Amino acid sequence: YPRRMDVMGGSAAALRAFCELCRRMPPGPLGKAIVESLRHEGAVDCVEQVFCVFSHYEDSTEMLEDAAAVHAQLSGVQALLTRLETEPATSLLRVAGLKALFEEGRLDPEFFSAHAAASAMEACERMVREANEYNETGKDAADPPIDTTRLHEVASLLSGLCRGRLHCMC
Repeated sequence: YPRRMDVMGGSAAALRAFCELCRRMPPGPLGKAIVESLRHEGAVDCVEQVFCVFSHYEDSTEMLEDAAAVHAQLSGVQALLTRLETEPATSLLRVAGLKALFEEGRLDPEFFSAHAAASAMEACERMVREANEYNETGKDAADPPIDTTRLHEVASLLSGLCRGRLHCMC
């Protein structure tokens, strides 16, 4: 049932909860083994399928956020940022992905390395600029403009979090 929203939404939420559980475990081999098992068994492929099938449905933002959080937990912040930047400016996945990064970083101060925090800030700036450019010039006359309000909000939250993280590292 890879195209049923309820099935894939439940799968993404369960994978996110499982990753969260692993993160909260005391450091040791068990948590690492579970995360490695999730990678090996195709959890990243599962969330990639969510991205491909549901990124254009307006009622899928929570599922996309869950899937993006799993992707970042298993593949890393930089991998998720790279994936988000392949999406068109109109993609709902961009907003959901930035929100997932913010939420994961808010819960775990160690989630962002200095490099990842700087990359996230740059990605936020670039995605906001691309959405604004799309609204100004890049769209067909028949296409409606993008509502950039939520993108601006989430990008601002994530940039602020990353800026604070970088400040704490100095």
